[in-house]
Amino acid sequence: MQKRFLTYLKSEIGLQSDHSVLLAVSGGIDSMTLMHLFEHTDFTFAVAHCNFQLRQKDSDGDEKMIYDYCKSKNIPFYSKRFKTKEIARERNISTQMAARELRYTWFDTLLNEHAFDFLATAHHAEDNLETVLLNLVRGTGVRGLKGILPKKGSLIRPLLFAERSDIEACAKANGIVWREDSSNSKTDYKRNFIRHKVTPLLLELNPSLHKTFQHTAGRMAMVHDFYESSFASFKEQRITVTNDGYSLNKVDFFNHSNRVFVNQWLEDIGFDYQLIKSALLDPEIISGSVFNGKDYSLLIDREKVFVCRTESQRLIETFIDENEQYIDLEGYRFRIETISEFPEKRDLQNQKQAFLDKAKLTFPLLIRNWKEGDRFKPFGMSGKKLVSDYLIDHKIPLHEKKKQLVLLSGDEIVWLVNQRISNDFGINKTTESILKIELIV
Repeated sequence: MQKRFLTYLKSEIGLQSDHSVLLAVSGGIDSMTLMHLFEHTDFTFAVAHCNFQLRQKDSDGDEKMIYDYCKSKNIPFYSKRFKTKEIARERNISTQMAARELRYTWFDTLLNEHAFDFLATAHHAEDNLETVLLNLVRGTGVRGLKGILPKKGSLIRPLLFAERSDIEACAKANGIVWREDSSNSKTDYKRNFIRHKVTPLLLELNPSLHKTFQHTAGRMAMVHDFYESSFASFKEQRITVTNDGYSLNKVDFFNHSNRVFVNQWLEDIGFDYQLIKSALLDPEIISGSVFNGKDYSLLIDREKVFVCRTESQRLIETFIDENEQYIDLEGYRFRIETISEFPEKRDLQNQKQAFLDKAKLTFPLLIRNWKEGDRFKPFGMSGKKLVSDYLIDHKIPLHEKKKQLVLLSGDEIVWLVNQRISNDFGINKTTESILKIELIV
């Protein structure tokens, strides 16, 4: 097994002679065998053990056994105790989830503090099979079928090539000492249920199940790599990052050939798969439809689909005195100045700038969110128009409408910010004093 182990480390994981590895060792047969195999290599390694204090004296016994062993072999050893149940209650998560978060956070700390190149866990072939079966039951999609990868970032699994029987044979042949975790025999954990109830039945159908699965897992890993590469290309080519989220063309969103990538993208940013399946991928959905995910809202517009971060409506209502030079609001900054020289044509056409006849203004001015029923007289028109109609006519996306601001003098809207000024407050060649307000952020 030692030879197969070395071959796997170099060919599948790509471990090199100058790499250092931190081994996650629990005290069970798998991790103790992993440590034994590393002992018979030239790689630099150390051991880390988490005591979750879940099994009282047994947990302390695991820690002491590994400590004594490492001390006798002069292997660098790190350990840490966690109040796992207490932390699980505080975070309102399961004990298993709390233990996972605690150990990997601590492992990351050790990797950084001691400059280890990799963290190695003792997952083996059966663990991989159980993971895929669990993912099938949970419905995790394409990514769940890949199972456990030999290498993911700084995390490596050097025993994925080995079956449980291989590990047991190695441990017995080399007199490896380990401790059994009594919780492994219980079937109230989902993974243990798969291990003790489901896998034995599958083995009756195919006694070579584990070998067969290893071949399948290898193929699925290649499919996964191709899928992730294609998905990355789709996001780069089709999805545009905006100030408050993302956008993509409606045609691309509803294109059936893009469906698997659209599904994946929406799931990644927190949308529920059932919502995606039942509603979001229906091309008959009308423009203006809104769907809410955990952190984002999806807006179906005329030609584009916008995905914006969910946030409470920003209520803005700020007065501007005559001598103000800058106004800072949440997400906006305005520069204000009085000028006498008539602006260039290109400046007048810049929607981020408003040039107003100062003599017609009553201070303080007010800048606020637009409201239903707001009306103004767009520059170049003689009659008034509802702000809502103006925004619709100019095809302003729904998520932009929600953020639209108006500038008022008294009760009159003088500027639909970033859109158009009011005809009643415009300037001409005879205007003596011009108030210039510019949206600079």
